[in-house]
Amino acid sequence: MSHLSFWIAAIVVPLLSVGANCVLRICLKRPQSAAADVILTMIVFDAVVISQIEEFKKFVTPLFKEDIASVFVFLLLLDFCFWIISVIVIEDRMDRLFNRRTKTYKPGIAGPILGAVVVSVIVIGLNVVPFAYGR
Repeated sequence: MSHLSFWIAAIVVPLLSVGANCVLRICLKRPQSAAADVILTMIVFDAVVISQIEEFKKFVTPLFKEDIASVFVFLLLLDFCFWIISVIVIEDRMDRLFNRRTKTYKPGIAGPILGAVVVSVIVIGLNVVPFAYGR
């Protein structure tokens, strides 16, 4: 592991993702949400795997060893799409169902909450597959 790639993976990638998350939330006037934060964590994980590919090859199943960089670039892009869906679609629905005066949710909140859970589970599951599939 080279010195520069370590610092990029350890500091620059997480800071960029947190910064992008903050800017988007300020622009959209959205609060933080667990689903989007879980997905953001997986995006950072994907970026770290890509930048430290040789370190992670030891833990990947033989089926994915040769194409691990391509797999995690695809997962990074897919996770980014899920993050956008979570922030723009799911959180928008949750925000519309929140009564700011009474600080309670209106009926129908179960759908967006279920959507947030499902998206989070899908993202985590997809990121585990290269390490668990075929063992």
